[in-house]
Amino acid sequence: MKQPLRQTPLLFCRPVSRAWVGLIGLLAAVGLLILPESGRAQMQISFKPDKTAYMTYEPIAGTLYLVNRAGRDLALADAGDLRWLEFQVIGPDGQLMIPEQGNPSAKPVVLQAGQSYELKVYINSQYAMHRPGSYKVKVRVLFPDMKQYFETKQTNVQVTNGHEMWSQAVGVPAGLPGAGKYRQYALLTFYEGNSSRELYFRLTEMDTGQVTHTYSLGSYYISRPPQYVLDSSNNLHVLHLGGPQSYAYTVISPTGDIVERKNYTNRGTSSPALSMVEGGAVKVQGGQILEKNPVSYEQREFRPISERPPGMPSLSGMLRQ
Repeated sequence: MKQPLRQTPLLFCRPVSRAWVGLIGLLAAVGLLILPESGRAQMQISFKPDKTAYMTYEPIAGTLYLVNRAGRDLALADAGDLRWLEFQVIGPDGQLMIPEQGNPSAKPVVLQAGQSYELKVYINSQYAMHRPGSYKVKVRVLFPDMKQYFETKQTNVQVTNGHEMWSQAVGVPAGLPGAGKYRQYALLTFYEGNSSRELYFRLTEMDTGQVTHTYSLGSYYISRPPQYVLDSSNNLHVLHLGGPQSYAYTVISPTGDIVERKNYTNRGTSSPALSMVEGGAVKVQGGQILEKNPVSYEQREFRPISERPPGMPSLSGMLRQ
């Protein structure tokens, strides 16, 4: 039930017109609206996701931008049960999602007066956002003086299944975390937008079905299927076409970590390809490493006019003849 307006003794001293009562009520309402805005003016916050379309189980990340306008230093830290940094996520079903238990709090941040600060945040580290569909996300920051949360504008992100093109169960060799267990490698293709296609890697624990790693290996041109080979240590070697005459070579360990990355290009009519060698090792044969040839063909074959040999007539002199 709405509470009656508490009046000061001054209002009982003389009659007040109905118009004045309405004006007082309006000013009170405006005052209630100004208070949160003054807090927002003291600290500006915004959030930009890395992209708007994600593969299922891929880290959904973005950058939180903070600007301290309070005129003094601000310490952003948890206050009792209140976390200074949290998220509001609405799932594809339109329901507010509950964060998973056991996730650590964000580290405290001290913002000096006038300081701008950027913080990388991972939303699905706290929320199970692996169902395909559209998610609505807000980042919430606790303003320390008012013990009040301020939210960023709503951001929409799309989570989509990829297309699995290959998978293989492998054992984890001795000496690595999880030795003796079995894990599944998978390569998937994923469309980001209408035309951009990427090649993804995924690692799954076979005994629990838990997906531990999902990440992009880069752009993928379908004109040449990717090559993938396991070496004697069950490292996965992947070579795929990422652009016109541009190849990405990636080596991934059974822990899901990338241990080597190189870029290759064609060398004349020779294209790079994966090959097994003695002892169960894998190497790239053909082509050439792109970093060894950073100079373009035009730069190698053509020279600016300022580099003409001594004694050569200038263009203006030739035109006067």
